[in-house]
Amino acid sequence: MFFLKEGFLGAKAPLFLDLVTIYFAILPILFGISILFAVKKMYKIHFISQSTLLATTVIFVIFFEIYIRMIGGFTELTKDETGLYFYFLISVLSIHIIIAFLTVLCWFYLYITTYKIYKQEGIKAIELKRHRKIGKLVFDGLITSCYMGVMIYILIFLA
Repeated sequence: MFFLKEGFLGAKAPLFLDLVTIYFAILPILFGISILFAVKKMYKIHFISQSTLLATTVIFVIFFEIYIRMIGGFTELTKDETGLYFYFLISVLSIHIIIAFLTVLCWFYLYITTYKIYKQEGIKAIELKRHRKIGKLVFDGLITSCYMGVMIYILIFLA
């Protein structure tokens, strides 16, 4: 299959991993730009950009999950690793998965609850302090998760 061929980053990783890694490396930047729209009170553009980022992220995660299973999963990627390095990779992956899962849950929660309030009562009804607090938590989790994913790519294919 096309996406299972060697990628273009020169790390001998499959193409799908190169694509996913690049997306998640730039996602925090795109998310930051989306936040700037809200700061500038461009709420409609903020909402559209958040909708697009959330949908695109879900698509990339599904794409990743399908293809990682097609190649045999994390175990196949790390089959040549032994000892402490393997357990280090497993530890980093486990922490990454927990942070990523919780971040996406918070992101969905924030998105859905904010959308419901907006539809029922309008933009002025949204509790900005609460929205900002949860949004910051999502942004921090996103940065951490994305760059941990990039770090895992580097540890498996470049280290």
